[in-house]
Amino acid sequence: MELMSNWIVKLQTSLDSELKMNEETGDYYLVYHHTQYEFTITEALQKICSEEYNSYKFDDMMLHNVIIRDAMRSFGVSKVVDHIREFAPNNKELQERFDFFIERHPDGSIGNLDIQVYSIIEDVEILGHTFHGLEDIMAYREMSLCEEYMSKDPARSVTTKKHGCIHVGEVWQSYPCFDSSDYATETRSYQNYLVRDKPITNADMQKIKNLPTVGCLEKINEKMPIDALPLVYYSGDGGFMLVATPRKQK
Repeated sequence: MELMSNWIVKLQTSLDSELKMNEETGDYYLVYHHTQYEFTITEALQKICSEEYNSYKFDDMMLHNVIIRDAMRSFGVSKVVDHIREFAPNNKELQERFDFFIERHPDGSIGNLDIQVYSIIEDVEILGHTFHGLEDIMAYREMSLCEEYMSKDPARSVTTKKHGCIHVGEVWQSYPCFDSSDYATETRSYQNYLVRDKPITNADMQKIKNLPTVGCLEKINEKMPIDALPLVYYSGDGGFMLVATPRKQK
């Protein structure tokens, strides 16, 4: 087992949880899959508590960081959080968030998968294939299933714009509409994309549909089975997506 001291060195150097700016939108997001960054972890914590972010983003930083996820599995959630506390000792709001995180994510609750955040316009490698952003992932769709609250529609084929050795299926749900104006103008949807190295089947689609939902149709969760991976989630708004893959053995 890796020593806690070795993990602390990793955290404080080139593999920190840090922030990167989306040059297209000007927004900041936490980035975990690169090795060179623009901000230190202390600055990242400060940014989370600034006007642009609130303390809820701390959960994202912890759960979507492959280095911190590995540490929480090895040493326990509470021990890792207690170390990170030292970076913001005088921030009462964040300290309370630390306690809440430990309460919600007890030791042993971190799943055996990697979860990372990507900009929807940057390259992401899945199953050895490089997708050039979310639109490129969507171009490989060969099956789509709408998970409306009362829908019993089966998965249906869609027009695939790109073909190759990679295959994509989509499980989605429209944004809620509350009045006639919403029904006339709302086009956004919550989207989950399963990525496979063989053609998508109805069984594949149903497996993803039947996964527990977190938040707004997000199927990525700590208890999801490995055979449901890889999976990509996009909330339908904003510049970032989640990518869940089997855990890489370090």
